Amino acid sequence: MKDRETQERIYNRYGWNCFVCGKRANQLAHIVGNTLLMRRLYGKRIIDSEFNVLPVCGLKHNKLIDVGRDASKAKGIIKIIDDLEENKAERIGNKVREWLK
Repeated sequence: MKDRETQERIYNRYGWNCFVCGKRANQLAHIVGNTLLMRRLYGKRIIDSEFNVLPVCGLKHNKLIDVGRDASKAKGIIKIIDDLEENKAERIGNKVREWLK
């Protein structure tokens, strides 16, 4: 998926905690899923972006994070990834937290 340094930066950004429940994270979940269809629709640059993943503690929370089946949510994430502002991680986190409520 990502090089070791990028993975570590993502985990460190969230204190090595699951984005959903706060337990110790052990995997990274794509927000816009890493599937052939999503890669065709949105491209490698979006799918492989470090801002398109969040740390989670397991498959149940991994599934909660994936918005690939909801085009409007996916486009919202893509818009933030494409934006030039620097606080992407915070903005994406806030958007995903809204959806999880």
